[in-house]
Amino acid sequence: MLVLNAFLGERGLLAGLRANRHYAALTSSVVGLQLENTKLRDVVDQLREEPDVIDGIARRELGLIREGEKLFILK
Repeated sequence: MLVLNAFLGERGLLAGLRANRHYAALTSSVVGLQLENTKLRDVVDQLREEPDVIDGIARRELGLIREGEKLFILK
């Protein structure tokens, strides 16, 4: 009975292995999120320091043009 409990019990070998796998998955997830966070910080720094970046985004994603420019739509 003790041997079975050591393998299959609440704190047995199988539960420990499951916990280790879960820990590894969470650690991997944390590393991925830290990398994404670093990339987003770089983007924020660019947006704060380089007005051309904001201008490019406005042109590309919002279709905006500067004052005095003309928009030509070709069909």
